[in-house]
Amino acid sequence: ETVAHVAETAQNLMGIDRPHQWNQHVTFGPPFAEVGRMWADASIETATVPEGGDWRAFTGTTSPWQMQRSKPRNWVTAYNENFRVLFGQIFDAEQNPWLLDWQTDRQMDTIPTPLRGAVARGFCWGDSISSSIKSAVAQGETDGIPTFSWIGPHAKRTQDYAIFLAEIPEGWRGTAEVEAGSGRVVITERGGAGARTLTLQASGF
Repeated sequence: ETVAHVAETAQNLMGIDRPHQWNQHVTFGPPFAEVGRMWADASIETATVPEGGDWRAFTGTTSPWQMQRSKPRNWVTAYNENFRVLFGQIFDAEQNPWLLDWQTDRQMDTIPTPLRGAVARGFCWGDSISSSIKSAVAQGETDGIPTFSWIGPHAKRTQDYAIFLAEIPEGWRGTAEVEAGSGRVVITERGGAGARTLTLQASGF
């Protein structure tokens, strides 16, 4: 199978409630991360991008995405037009209402020195889009959605998610939908009429 399942558990060892941030951060570099060639799709509600921009494109500009909350799972996929491979992740929607599409390219000279000249795109999905727990608590929420989570005294929280790879056909137009269940992951192409589907064996679903 080309689907891997991950389970993580965090425990609060203190006797008081604690605010916290729980984010996954998968980052791509060259040759997969390439301006004008790398594209992403996700189960988003809204995406904040510069005026006239395309939230799917890799341009070097970071943008926050508000994920959908009407279905139990969210997903994100990415591909480069030069390669016939699709990367994807599937995760719980209730625990992970945010995704920060973090981008940088070598044209940006205002980022910290260790990253200057870097080309990278990272999908940071989770319960926060703030850079620190202090700023997240101070902000509280965005558009009515909290920017951090609480974990109770001595409580545990568990997170399950899946990572997958799929071979895509020539001329892939992007991902319209990812569905998981009955031992498989089904990926539907964007574009409506003539859209293709990919099916992966996934015994964990």
